[in-house]
Amino acid sequence: MTTLTQRELDELLLQYDEWLRNDAAGKSPVFAGMDLSGLELKRVNLYHADFRGCTLFYFPACPCEGSFIGYKKAVTESGYAIVRRYIPEDAKRNSATSYRCRADRARVLEITDETGRALEEARSGRDESFVYRRGQWLEVREFDEDRWNEKTKGIHFYLSKEIAMLY
Repeated sequence: MTTLTQRELDELLLQYDEWLRNDAAGKSPVFAGMDLSGLELKRVNLYHADFRGCTLFYFPACPCEGSFIGYKKAVTESGYAIVRRYIPEDAKRNSATSYRCRADRARVLEITDETGRALEEARSGRDESFVYRRGQWLEVREFDEDRWNEKTKGIHFYLSKEIAMLY
């Protein structure tokens, strides 16, 4: 396992900051297999960073047990909607280093447009052919249980409407 110094970490974070501001320059940090013990990471945006196999602990944003509500931004003919989902107690779920969570099962409880008006359906912003319908159960059979694979198979959601609207 590779050990980073604070100076090496700071240099990687500078490159990452450049990447966030300008995709053409800098790069997303890769910490896979590194020992980051004792390094200062406060107030650092590590969205999209790769931490597979490294010794750094991130508390998951997603609840580890019990049922709860999750939110997803969707698309309507006139703008955006929020899809309110029930994540059951027995659903597999995880999250990596951001506010994004994933589960293998969820039920669409409610869909509301930007004004709060109830809707029967809305479309996915990622896949126009996918339609969310009120009352519908969603299931991903090939759910990726590796929490560090943030953008992989699963039903993606956030724990608040406000965060969901940002994405």
